[in-house]
This record gives sequence, structure tokens and C-alpha cells, in this order.
Amino acid sequence: MGRVIMVTDEVYEALKRMKRGGESFSDVIKRLLKFKPRLTEIAGSKTISRKDWERVEKELSYQRELDEARRRYLLRLIEK
Repeated sequence: MGRVIMVTDEVYEALKRMKRGGESFSDVIKRLLKFKPRLTEIAGSKTISRKDWERVEKELSYQRELDEARRRYLLRLIEK
């Protein structure tokens, strides 16, 4: 079953340009939603500043530290 969604003329034209042969608008949207570039691909494309990239790296490092602390905590629980 299909659904009707409203998009601006600008979005419609952009989606129309992105359509490949035989694709429906749903196919285009689905393809675009699946696309997830890696951070390293973004960093070299000048879509993110060096300062912002350094903030991302800092946050990722912090997240790794939290993950490691959580892993150690869970291992201690299992060992008891």
C-alpha cells in the first residue's frame, strides 16, 4: 500500500534528477536513505571543517572510553 507525502517543488525536482532508469520515487528515496558515508569520506570532502572533525574524533574517543569502562564493569559482574 502506498502513502502520499508532500514535498516542495525543489525537493521534487532534486528527486526527479536523481532517478535512475526504471526507478520510482520510492526507490530513489530508499536508495538515498541507505547511503551512509563513512566519516573518513566526509573529512576529505571539505564538507566538515578540521575543527569539527577534531571534535568528532574527541567524542568518538570519549565514547570508546565509556564503552571500555562499561565492558570492564560487566565483566566484573559476570565474574562474581
